[in-house]
Amino acid sequence: MPFRVTEIIGNHPADLTGTSRIPGAMIILIYTLAFVALLSPLWWIEVPVLIDYPNHLARIWLLSGQGPSGSYVVDWKLLPNLAFELVGTGLALFIPFQIVNKIFVGACIILPVLGVIAIRRAILGYVGSVPLFGCLFVYNYAFYWGFVNYLFTLGCALNFFAFYCIRPIRIPWLGIAVNSAIASILIVFHLFAFAIYVLLVIGYEADRMTFRERRIDFGRSLRSCLEFGPSILIWMMSVRNGESVETFYGNFANKMVAAVSTMLFGDGGAIAFCAVAAIAFFSFLGREWVIHHDLRTTIIALFALSLVMPFSMMGSRFADVRLPIALSFLLVAGTMVRSTGRRNCLIFAALASCWMGVRIWSVTESWILLNQEYQEFRSAIRELPPGSRLIFVRSEMPPDRARIGAVPEWLMRREELEYIHLPALAVIDSGAVVPGALFTLWSPVAERPDQASPVVPSASTRWYLQLQDLARCDSVSTSAGTTSCRAASSADGFPAEWPSHFDFVISIDFGVVPETALLPLRPVRQGSFFHVYRILP
Repeated sequence: MPFRVTEIIGNHPADLTGTSRIPGAMIILIYTLAFVALLSPLWWIEVPVLIDYPNHLARIWLLSGQGPSGSYVVDWKLLPNLAFELVGTGLALFIPFQIVNKIFVGACIILPVLGVIAIRRAILGYVGSVPLFGCLFVYNYAFYWGFVNYLFTLGCALNFFAFYCIRPIRIPWLGIAVNSAIASILIVFHLFAFAIYVLLVIGYEADRMTFRERRIDFGRSLRSCLEFGPSILIWMMSVRNGESVETFYGNFANKMVAAVSTMLFGDGGAIAFCAVAAIAFFSFLGREWVIHHDLRTTIIALFALSLVMPFSMMGSRFADVRLPIALSFLLVAGTMVRSTGRRNCLIFAALASCWMGVRIWSVTESWILLNQEYQEFRSAIRELPPGSRLIFVRSEMPPDRARIGAVPEWLMRREELEYIHLPALAVIDSGAVVPGALFTLWSPVAERPDQASPVVPSASTRWYLQLQDLARCDSVSTSAGTTSCRAASSADGFPAEWPSHFDFVISIDFGVVPETALLPLRPVRQGSFFHVYRILP
């Protein structure tokens, strides 16, 4: 069956005239090439350079029994943030760990686009080429930060929603059971993605009753509510096992980042987003592009919630970037292009193709360069004794190290944050212990209680702490009356007797050798951006 190059709304003959067609085999080939291009950065590297991702990787390493775990214990508990921990650990039992790593990240890239395709097939009856525009939003700010649990679950939620729209199960009680199981899986995988799934279902039912049946179906509404009963119970049980319920709205800069987060993977993403948003705005304003009525309520609700979503919600930071990303994929899934809007669609397609080529090239260059540095670091860490206890400190990154090969700095540049979770790789490579840097109450892995240090700094503290701060450990007192050293921008600190609790100091200094004369340290390894010091007794 041939596929339309542009999507046509309605059944009016005028809307169907002049539409060009291409064979189904050709459109399948186009989708295949697009997916191969999106996945291509993974071919050249061992670890995707996503800020939080090494932490997830270290947890899978420990949960699947891949390496030494004498310093950590498995602490499975019901949490709404376990997608990679469950799926990755299960796959690692049958597939090599290095392949599991790339399979899961590849799924985070492809699943949302497949969800767009599935939704269009469910509500329109055909797919067409418009879902290709979903590729624009794959490399987004949540992906940059390594929020892989959210992105994987969002992709699952979009595909499950398409299944819900089709309603292939005609037996009511069986349908309730299957949809309840789907909702329960989603909430265990990730809470925010589950909430988006709930919003999709509620909005779809509201639109169906408004535009199709024009009446309220109380029986179907009741069944939809019953389907979410078990998942709500799971959420109530998991709240007790989680972390802080801290919530704050954030400042203007946070809101600006959230506004462009759907294409923000480097500085150039904001410029591209403005161009895409301008074309889409005028096309919708002129009604050359329109939203299918089955998704209108959901899209309006997501847009409204995106405006008021706080920066941190229930202890989860960057909560406000998640809804705009889901909204972008839904806009693609629900957009239909009139025959009069083909010109804008072709312009949009040309610009999108050029941008995706530039984006994939810049990501590939960045990942290759940083993976070379990661490999240098990991080779040095493997030479340390297994189970060593490490302190990580850092220096400011010199401006000349921000450039990534031939990639213009306005498009993408190296950031200090891309080194913040290197301790997780040390756990994988040498069974090292980095107190407080890897695992939180949202994690099914914890440090052994008998090996915990007296004062455990958080990951942010460790990153802001500089080597010189260790020399001032005897000059600052904590509120508890004990002596510790503190980072200038943090309230946490290391114990004053830190030399007796740790074995090595790892300084991420970007080639600028720090002053160590006042510290009991002896250099043992060094690389292009780090130094390793043995702590002397």
